[in-house]
Order: sequence, then C-alpha cells, then structure tokens
Amino acid sequence: MIKKIQLQFLLAVSICLFAFSPAWGWRQKITGIVHEETILISPTMKNSPNKKRTYISCYDAWTGEELDCPYTQEVKGLAEPYVGGADAAIMNNGGHTHNYDTRPFFYPADGGLVSAFDLDPDKKRVASSTYSSFGLISHAMPEVSGVIVTETLIESPKGWECASGCFTDTSWKDKTNLNVAVYETKTINSFIGWSWYTFTLVLPLTELPAPSGEDHYLLTGDTSIHPINHYGTGNTVDQLKQIADELNDKTDRNLSINDISLPKGGLFDWKADKDIKYVWNPPHSTHRTGIDTDIDVGNKTCYEDQQLRRAVEKVSGGKTSFPLLRCECKRPKGANKEEEEEYKKLCPKDYTIVDPENKTGYWKHIDFD
Repeated sequence: MIKKIQLQFLLAVSICLFAFSPAWGWRQKITGIVHEETILISPTMKNSPNKKRTYISCYDAWTGEELDCPYTQEVKGLAEPYVGGADAAIMNNGGHTHNYDTRPFFYPADGGLVSAFDLDPDKKRVASSTYSSFGLISHAMPEVSGVIVTETLIESPKGWECASGCFTDTSWKDKTNLNVAVYETKTINSFIGWSWYTFTLVLPLTELPAPSGEDHYLLTGDTSIHPINHYGTGNTVDQLKQIADELNDKTDRNLSINDISLPKGGLFDWKADKDIKYVWNPPHSTHRTGIDTDIDVGNKTCYEDQQLRRAVEKVSGGKTSFPLLRCECKRPKGANKEEEEEYKKLCPKDYTIVDPENKTGYWKHIDFD
C-alpha cells in the first residue's frame, strides 16, 4: 500500500503569509505540474534588509506525523525578457539596462539564500531537509528592483509518493516571481448597502507622462542605461504638474524635471555609465521611493531661483510643508583663500543640503514627503 503524505509550503513576506498545502497519498497519473505565483515585495532600503521567509514541512496525511523531506530552492535570475529597453524588459529589469552579469539578487549584494544545514555551496541555491520538523529559507531582497524568479523543489521521503499537484511521482515544485518594487497604499472608504467599508489599494509608482501642448514641464536625465527615470508616487506626479503650472504662470518658464525614480523604485545607480565603482552602488542615496525630484539648474542656481521657491511654496501652502525645495551646495571655483575658508563653512562638502538663503546652494531638489 502506498503511504500517504501531506506537504506544506509556506511563504512569509513581510507581514503576509502565503500557504500551499497539496495533499500527498494515493498515487495519481498526472505529473509535470509546476505551481506558480507572483508576490509583490519591497526592495531593501538603506541597510534595513527586507526578507522573504519560506517555511517548508511535510507530514503523514493520516497520522499528522512530521516527516523528513529533502528540499532545494534556487534563484534562477530575472524573469524573461529582461535585456534591453522594451516595455516588458524594463518592468522585469527594474529600469536598469546594464551589467546584467553582476546584477545583485540579495542584500548584501554578495549574500545569498540562507537555510539551516545547507549542503549547497552555491549562494543562489540551498539544499537541505525538514528533518521531521520544518525548513526555513531566508532571502534578503536586493536594493535593486526587478522581477526575480525562484524555484523550490520538495521531495518525498523514501517509500512515499505524491498524490496531487505533483511535479513527479515523488516531488512537488513551485515557481515564484518576486516582483521587487516600491509601491504605495491608498485607503478608500465606501458606503455599501447600510455599512461603511474600508479598502486598502496597493498601487505601483506612476509615470510622469511626456508633456503635451498644455503642460509646462520638460523631461530630462534619461540615459541608455536608465531610459525611464520619471516615476513617482501619485502625489509627486500631481504636485510636480502644479508646481510647473505655477512657475509658468509667473515667469513663462517651463520646469525642467530631471531624475525622480526608476519604474519600480529601488536603487538608482545613475553614474554607472561613467565609472565602474558606481555600478549597483548609489550616487543617488535617495530617489528610491518616488518622492524625490531633481530640477535642472539651468541659468539660475537654487539660491538664485526665487521664482521656483515661491511656486513650490504656493503648492505646499508654506515654507515648512511638503513639497519642499532643498538646495544642495556647491563650492564655486576660482575663490581666493579667504573666500575658500568662508565657503568651507557654508558648504562642508558638495551636495550637502543647505538653507535656501545659503549662497552656495546650487542644485535643486524637491522633496514630496
């Protein structure tokens, strides 16, 4: 008589729990089944790892006795297609069209999958067993967004066979697409029937569209390695349009908008095409969540651009409310020794955030939250 087994495969992502419980027991003819799902999960942000945890267990379906089931999990790479700048590839590669061979899949970048009693030296793969208890696999998400594919294979102990949802007579397989992306949530209250209901929507970042004839902004900063760089939260996109309208109304200028965030947010290594040390490393410490925007300097520094400051304050409703115009300082060249000492006090280091009244304020940056 064929022994009966129950296998349990659980995914814990942040505070969400995903459970898969295919029954094992009587033998079936249908095999070759691969279970597949897509999970939305945030990238790691600024040294605060965001981990996906996978719990695996198996047991006798009739007695509940836990069994010893070998299992493997492997990071296969990015979802296809991911090479190039086509729309589908951009969504899968997170907006990065460069250095695919060194792309990180973990945090830290040289990390890997972690599981107790792992027998596989490959960092992209673990091989262990439930040891009549349960297995736990930890995967710290990278700082870089994109769609990462993982595969998990769970095998039955010797003498047991799979009953349903089987990959083979003695194994069960899952393919998970980890949609590593920044998202925003919105709460909606709705009156249905005689009751109020609250719904929480999970929304992707919003693209600031190419300007039409009625818009008063320009889009710049896109490059061959980051061809799409104008994604933000819905609030960021709406308020940027308002700021552009205010600025144009007072000055006839168009707002020249440089980097916001990549299509799925996450790490934005905008200097990767200029210096190898910046590949998968952040010159942009911000610009990850769709709430930071660079404005081109043009012919007025941040300190000089009073019209832009007033336009931002008109939209925010005050000098201390978001959105806020922040100046990043730059020491002028050609100063004499006395001026250099003064500039060191005003601008300790280029790109330091300084007060708008600081005359070394050069680059323009708008924060929306």
